[in-house]
Amino acid sequence: MSAVRRWALVTGASSGLGTDYARQLAERGWNLVLTARRRDRLEALAAELQSAHSAEVLVVDGDLGDEGFRDRLVAEATNGRKLHMVINNAGFGWQGDFLDTAWSRWSTMLSLNIVALTDLAWRFGRHMRDHGESAHLVNVASIGAWQPVPTFAVYAATKSYVRDFSEAIAFELASPALRVTCVCPGGTKTEFMDAAGMKLSKLSELGLQTSPAVVRESLDAVLGGRRLIVTGWLNKLMTFGTRFAPRWLAARLAALSMKPAA
Repeated sequence: MSAVRRWALVTGASSGLGTDYARQLAERGWNLVLTARRRDRLEALAAELQSAHSAEVLVVDGDLGDEGFRDRLVAEATNGRKLHMVINNAGFGWQGDFLDTAWSRWSTMLSLNIVALTDLAWRFGRHMRDHGESAHLVNVASIGAWQPVPTFAVYAATKSYVRDFSEAIAFELASPALRVTCVCPGGTKTEFMDAAGMKLSKLSELGLQTSPAVVRESLDAVLGGRRLIVTGWLNKLMTFGTRFAPRWLAARLAALSMKPAA
């Protein structure tokens, strides 16, 4: 890092991967713009980062599913500062049969996982492209992006969108100044699983990564200029294997892996 701290924005920073992205970026010498709905958690994290790493931290709380809030976030985040990294991490999942789950849940998921992510990528991408300095746009997807996932159908489909979208705009830009990276974690020990109503089998739990490990591996890949990173050796092996399986078999295997614990 240079003597002048650069600024990174992290969405979904109040828990899980978002919190660890903020911690590890502050440790590496970055200032932070943190956003999520839970202001109390953001303020506690900001105080921690200021004390431990002398980071400057701006907290902007609100619902990214609200376009009006996204307007405010962009205005406040770029007011008097240049962003050099944006981590589109906010999102949520839900495990349940498609037809037996309320449409409001799917609608909210699509709005956050796809619409908000794409909107922020466009707005902040233009900001970073226009200031012309080295910058990174990071979109967090999932290994669910590699195949259809029964009982996780909508979530996996949103992450397939994120992966395809990210790789496409990375090709469009092909710029050493603004680089796009898609991060694809597998199962990770965070609040995400409880919020998604997931109950994993003992076998599935063995493959879980820790949030700090996922973030450390992905940040190394981002700063190394990678366009796509699957975290964890087991996840790399699984996603590689899907290339050789017919789609119906990939869906069947995904269904088995997502089978709740008895």
